[in-house]
Amino acid sequence: MQWTQWPTLCEDKDKDKDKDKDKDKDKDRNKDRPQALNWITLAMDEQHGRARAVTEPSSELSPEARLMALREALCRMAGQPGGFQTNALRRRAWPHLVDNTATFIRHFDGDFEARVIEHPETLQVKLDVDRSLIHYPPNLSPVKLAKLRQHLETVINAVLSIHPELHYFQGYHDIATLFLLVMNKRQGFVLLEHLSLTKFRDFMGPSLEGATTMLRLIFPLIKQVDLELYAFLIRSEVEPVFSLSCVLTWFSHVVDEQAVIERLFDLFLASHALMPVYLVTAIILFRRDEVLSGDCEFSAVYGLLSKVPPSLPYDLVLIPHALELSARVQPNELIELAGQAMFAQRAPTTAALIAAQFPHKPSRSTTQPWRVGLYAVSLSVLAAAMLAANSWIRQQL
Repeated sequence: MQWTQWPTLCEDKDKDKDKDKDKDKDKDRNKDRPQALNWITLAMDEQHGRARAVTEPSSELSPEARLMALREALCRMAGQPGGFQTNALRRRAWPHLVDNTATFIRHFDGDFEARVIEHPETLQVKLDVDRSLIHYPPNLSPVKLAKLRQHLETVINAVLSIHPELHYFQGYHDIATLFLLVMNKRQGFVLLEHLSLTKFRDFMGPSLEGATTMLRLIFPLIKQVDLELYAFLIRSEVEPVFSLSCVLTWFSHVVDEQAVIERLFDLFLASHALMPVYLVTAIILFRRDEVLSGDCEFSAVYGLLSKVPPSLPYDLVLIPHALELSARVQPNELIELAGQAMFAQRAPTTAALIAAQFPHKPSRSTTQPWRVGLYAVSLSVLAAAMLAANSWIRQQL
């Protein structure tokens, strides 16, 4: 498939709004802005010769429009096999996918390390960091490993110190590790901070309720494309909690290959906050024969789906299928199908993302109050069960 045929992964923007307004002011305000467009265009041209024509917007466009055109091209490139392919290009592309270059650079002015203070989860961060960097990168010397772990601990504690409203969750250190390995320490902090306040915000509350709400979108999505598999899962009485780590940590806690995680981060940074749900669903659908050939019983299905096989065809099959699913059933439609109008009420950050990226908000009129209350109770019970399981896992480690 040619890359121009991929569905757009970027958030929906009002591209025509004020396009011609205050052009002169824009030029004056941005005349000293770094020429970010040029070096990303050249880097993309070296990796994919097809990209140059798309990333060379008209010189008549304002700097903001040029950056938007660049970001759109990067989003499309993230959907290509291999994503950005090299970390050199990721270091240039990822900042554009989370924010514009000017804002990203302005964050560098502060000394985030000086703002680290002790917080309620300092000890847990320390314990998790001491268990990190086991599978990758390979052949680390003890000195290099100790230095990386020190940087990792500093970056995580800086985010939690600067934003005391955020709560640490198991696997957050895996996300931070990947950013630290691809970017430098300062850039890794900026990316982690920004995403903690946006795409990861609903995971960083006092409970895992935001994550469990997102998980419950998986089965309604399966129902839209495979009724037989959906009916099997319902009969087994399994809960989608088996995919918690995948959604919560963007697969960084369940995949041991650094290159695979980097490629998945390309996709997730360039797409809607619910893209991990689409990818998890694509994996379940890919394994449908394996699921249907087993016992239709909770422990059997949970045991199978809670383990992510080590060699899945992400680029050739799963990512294209996830993109197809996201185009077929967009996030706002999925939430409405799942009867989760209360999702937007209880998770304002995710609701804001959905409103910004998809112009049609989910209707709240189809969900009756008693169903909302029952659903909230079931989520609370599920969250309590997961917290108990999480505590048990910690004791075993």
